[in-house]
Amino acid sequence: MKTRVMIILAGLCAVPVAAARADGPATRPSDNGNRPTTSYPMKGDRRLGPFGGSGFGGALRPDKAFAPTEAEMQAAEQFLKEELPMRYELFAQIPQGAPMRQRVLALMAVKYRGLIRVKDQDPEMYEQLLKEAKLEDEAMRFALDAHKGDTSADAKLHDKARELVDLSLENRQARIERLEEQLRHQKDQLARDMEHREEKADEKANMLTKDFNRLFDVMDRRRGKDGSSTPTSSPPTTAAPSGEKKSNPQ
Repeated sequence: MKTRVMIILAGLCAVPVAAARADGPATRPSDNGNRPTTSYPMKGDRRLGPFGGSGFGGALRPDKAFAPTEAEMQAAEQFLKEELPMRYELFAQIPQGAPMRQRVLALMAVKYRGLIRVKDQDPEMYEQLLKEAKLEDEAMRFALDAHKGDTSADAKLHDKARELVDLSLENRQARIERLEEQLRHQKDQLARDMEHREEKADEKANMLTKDFNRLFDVMDRRRGKDGSSTPTSSPPTTAAPSGEKKSNPQ
């Protein structure tokens, strides 16, 4: 029974994480160059993204600070049922009331929470992640059929694998195009700034003057001055030569 449950967990945790693959992000970055944060701390979980997590044991225990609510777990289960039916079948095989079922559901809820954040912040990335997850869910079905002896399932699995590769390549190409556009924008901006370098120097000098004057004013006020003049250093005190007495001012 334990082995069977671990196999089920492997299937549930094998959902793809496009942004953490070795071939680079499978989606384009946001306009500011930073993708939204989509992961949440999971003990033992070293993968990123809303579907991350390849380990068991500690990985099935979300950090207490990020523990999902009952509503989030219900939403995650419904999402799994509607969007990833093969994984839901695996999840449904865990007996009702089993502690492991609750742990798995909590894990999926935390990842689902991250996915919703992606959907809100970057709908395009969300669609790409969801499409990849669905393709792998379908591939899992064919893999199971092949495991049961269906000789036609191997070809179907290979076709699905080709779709996944094509999707990854398309997403990488889109990301490269986005980066190239950002690079062109930076080059154009640099050329404009170089043409107006003297104006830029004047602006910089004015900014430095204002900033430093504020600092000097603060220093003057701390010395008890009225702040109308720049701070000056007190002249150093010269020690009297050896053997001579200092004259007392009258």
